[in-house]
Amino acid sequence: MKKIAIIVHASEAELGRALHSLLYAKELHEAGHEVKVFFDGAGTVWVKKFEDPASDFNPLYKAVKNLGLIAGVCE
Repeated sequence: MKKIAIIVHASEAELGRALHSLLYAKELHEAGHEVKVFFDGAGTVWVKKFEDPASDFNPLYKAVKNLGLIAGVCE
């Protein structure tokens, strides 16, 4: 088992990068690795977007959050 930190710096124009961080974190967790996701800098905009129940990506975000993989968000 590896310990992995994923730091999301994706700007508002980089949905693919932000979304991939969640997918990758979930996949790594399911493979037995210890994973934590941190939203930092420009990447902090995604937390509000992903938490929006109207977002297509809210279910994935909630799944990752419920697994305890979201470690922090920079203020």
